[in-house]
Amino acid sequence: MRTIQCSTTWFTRLVTATGFLITLGCLLPANAQQRYYPLDQTTPPGVYGKWSGYQVPVRPQALQPVKIELPGTGQVTFFSHARSKPLVAAAPAQAAIALGHSYRLQISNIQDYPGVELYPTIELVDVLHPPAGQEDQFPIPVTITEEEIDQALSGRLVTKVVYLEPAAEANPLLLNRKNPTLIVSPQENVIKEADLRGRPMLILRLGSRTPVINENPAFFGNGAPLSPTALPPTALPRMR
Repeated sequence: MRTIQCSTTWFTRLVTATGFLITLGCLLPANAQQRYYPLDQTTPPGVYGKWSGYQVPVRPQALQPVKIELPGTGQVTFFSHARSKPLVAAAPAQAAIALGHSYRLQISNIQDYPGVELYPTIELVDVLHPPAGQEDQFPIPVTITEEEIDQALSGRLVTKVVYLEPAAEANPLLLNRKNPTLIVSPQENVIKEADLRGRPMLILRLGSRTPVINENPAFFGNGAPLSPTALPPTALPRMR
């Protein structure tokens, strides 16, 4: 798994979105051979996942495990709807989520960040196909770094796309590196860049927004399926 990331201010996101709409009408008919990317990091959470749910053939009710890693110790809370029945686990934490939905997380008790609580979203846009019965042993890894937390606390929005490299193109020299991240500028389409390098699997959006009293329950999700899973062993079996 590899990750590609960009961070923007809210003002930059507005400018980028406006430019995207203008460019759309100009570039679409220019080159029929060029692949068209209608989505980018300014697309509202949930849209990419919903579109993917219409295209990716998966078993009904099939859930994909994801593993959230923090810089050091901490707590991860997975929400499906409102605050009533979240899944809470110590980091690294793992849960299974459904394709086509956006999920709200809470990260808290973060090492070296006393009192800090952040509420990122994760959006599943594709699934892995491990051996039957070994699904929990092949989660999609999502690593949140100190630099990304600092950017979120400074008012920026960090968008990361986790993608799966083609096996024939994976660099064996990077296999021992922990989820290496390529950083691109806010002017680049991070979804496009991930797609050019492999198969986009998941989108993480990390900002500084926190819920307020009487927050709309939709902030915490729409009741999408959510299930706890066990962390895989350190040495994973080989995927067939």
